[in-house]
Amino acid sequence: MSKGTAFLGIIIAFASGYFVGQYAKGGGSADEAAGQLAVAPIDAVERLRVPVGLSASKGPKDAKVTIVEFSDFQ
Repeated sequence: MSKGTAFLGIIIAFASGYFVGQYAKGGGSADEAAGQLAVAPIDAVERLRVPVGLSASKGPKDAKVTIVEFSDFQ
């Protein structure tokens, strides 16, 4: 494959990706899309307590957000 053919392929792939992305999000800008998102009222948010016990942790115990990661190394 020559350099010209590779360059043309990259340009076609870039243009195709751009137009597919514009089509998928409706052609609007990111600001317009963000304005259309529905925000759930605070009362409608489901809060869960996950018991972490003596597991390894980092940060204060009274943090506003707790991230619990489950993993398996098999």
